Amino acid sequence: MSRPILVVRDLEKSYRELSVLRGVSLSAGAGEVVGIVGPNGAGKTTLIECVEGIRVPDAGSVEILGRRPADGPWVYNALFGAQLQESSLPARIRVGEALHLFASMQTDPYDVTRMLERMGLTADRRRFFTNLSGGQKRRTLLAVALIGRPPLVLLDEPTAGLDPHARLAMWSLLGDCTRDGTTVVFTTHDMAEAEEYSDRVHLLDRGEMIAAGRPADLLLQAGLGSRLRAPGREGLADWLRAVPGHAAVRVIEGMVYGFGDADYSRRVLRLLEQARVGEGGLSPDVAHDVLDRLTVGPARMEDLYLMSTGAVYDSAN
Repeated sequence: MSRPILVVRDLEKSYRELSVLRGVSLSAGAGEVVGIVGPNGAGKTTLIECVEGIRVPDAGSVEILGRRPADGPWVYNALFGAQLQESSLPARIRVGEALHLFASMQTDPYDVTRMLERMGLTADRRRFFTNLSGGQKRRTLLAVALIGRPPLVLLDEPTAGLDPHARLAMWSLLGDCTRDGTTVVFTTHDMAEAEEYSDRVHLLDRGEMIAAGRPADLLLQAGLGSRLRAPGREGLADWLRAVPGHAAVRVIEGMVYGFGDADYSRRVLRLLEQARVGEGGLSPDVAHDVLDRLTVGPARMEDLYLMSTGAVYDSAN
């Protein structure tokens, strides 16, 4: 990893009897995109707010370029731009005015006109913030976070409320920023988004970091190249565990999930075809039913979560 911009060590945070963060650590280097992923309630926002200095952790430390929140806002807060999950601007400020205002406080800001163009806000530059749609407000707040070329940008659910075109524009802009050396740390409950755009992913579950690394490396280390989902017929789980290349099998709510190397699903399909005609260790009826309802595909980050926790990934939890 390149020189560390953000270093979080052993962060702990509780609210009364509820432990929200339990020994969470992460780091991010210059120009990296680091995704913090997990279902709703996993502790992602609390982690980001501790980094931003909004919340004070019970234990552990946070440093941005060697500075800590205790160094004071004029020192610490000047090192990052942020888009909170819930944030706003004065109702009667115009979009262009907001960007010019925040740019005026920086030594080397991005060009305001160019930023408006990249965020699809050129036509809205004279509109009051209060009159913008939800997606336009999100884009405006992101532009404000980026306008000063901060070394670190902290984004909490940055694509919430954005349409597909705006999402692509946002990630294109962030790509330009990282090529300039800006570090991006973002939270999301969208595993696919994190897998596509992150250099490294940190997977949170109930306040604990259960996996961290490059998405492809995490899947490879877990032996996850392919996955399948089938009805939970008697004997199927044990039968799947005997197939060469097997990494894990989980039975959840009447369904069987099987994970293995890149050829695992193909082997299962071949053996099921043999079992359907009485040439395998599975009854023909079971093999026929499974083949009719089987789904297969490449393994994804959601599958790593399921294999690690034994629970289907559910962003609504």
